[in-house]
Amino acid sequence: MDGLEELLRELIEFVKDASPVVWAALYKQVYVQAIQGLLWMSAPIIFLLLLLKRKVREWLSEPIEIAIWGWALRLAAFLLVILLLGYAIGRFINPDYYAMKLILTTLRGH
Repeated sequence: MDGLEELLRELIEFVKDASPVVWAALYKQVYVQAIQGLLWMSAPIIFLLLLLKRKVREWLSEPIEIAIWGWALRLAAFLLVILLLGYAIGRFINPDYYAMKLILTTLRGH
């Protein structure tokens, strides 16, 4: 694994030195992906807030089966928010890694 890691570091240094414009574009793309993750995260947050605002009183008076579905929807939305938050935070904290990942993904053609 050390040989692959060294090769990757050399590739990154080559891209940084040979074309700072390309490296800057990749770096910016990582931040774009992070912001996209935050924007995608806003949909389940809005859903959660609307659901909580409108349905809590209704579900408290409904049969238990309906209340369970309401809580299941909230849990699913909450888990989606956590997943997308991790996606976005990772890119803000370590953009170099994700820029490298973009290089490798582009080279592999995926």
